[in-house]
Amino acid sequence: MSYDRNQYRIRQVLDYISMFSPELTKDFRDCSVLDVGCGEGVVSLSLAPYSKCVLGVDIHEAILELARREAERLGITNVRFRGLSAYDLRPIERYDVVILSDVLEHVQDQRLLLERCIEMMAPGGVMYLNTPNKWFPLEPHFRLPFLSYLPKSVANHYTKAFGKGSYEDYHLLSYGQFRALLDSLPIRYVLKTQPNPQRRLYRIGNRLVTNAPPLWCFANAFQVIIQRNY
Repeated sequence: MSYDRNQYRIRQVLDYISMFSPELTKDFRDCSVLDVGCGEGVVSLSLAPYSKCVLGVDIHEAILELARREAERLGITNVRFRGLSAYDLRPIERYDVVILSDVLEHVQDQRLLLERCIEMMAPGGVMYLNTPNKWFPLEPHFRLPFLSYLPKSVANHYTKAFGKGSYEDYHLLSYGQFRALLDSLPIRYVLKTQPNPQRRLYRIGNRLVTNAPPLWCFANAFQVIIQRNY
């Protein structure tokens, strides 16, 4: 089973923010937030009322226009959206909280993306990183069983057979690959479970990975809070 993480962030936004602590010592109300790969701005708009300011960046200008319209409709004035590639981020301005949610699996040079995001973190700041697990049986983007288990050539035939297009640009990581990538960077990090899950399945899952961390290998997704080593 899977769940809509964006809906969770809207409905349980304070639970979502609670995951940033205790690593984030600054009051979230005083934090500037950078949402990388923000899409339609669901996360940006849910966090903005509780933070100092939010900048959402994405390469798709048409989608950003939807985010701007929604911000205007909701009367949210402390959020901005810019058409910008994450690879072009430069630490002219740094942020207390960097969000990289459901983005990592969409890029090939994942280390470079993380390096750019790490550079954007202010002293004492944190980054929230979320990405799906390659070995979870139901692939979250196409909702096809065992899709991410397959070589790309076979996966493409699988997706096209269901009229869902190419799987070429999806790069999901296993638990081991994810940890190896993080361990290669100048950071420290902690895996986080979903606070106050509404579904019984996820309450059970939380207990399992808490008591037996190797079971993260079978989680539907990984979420970590990252701190920069200075």
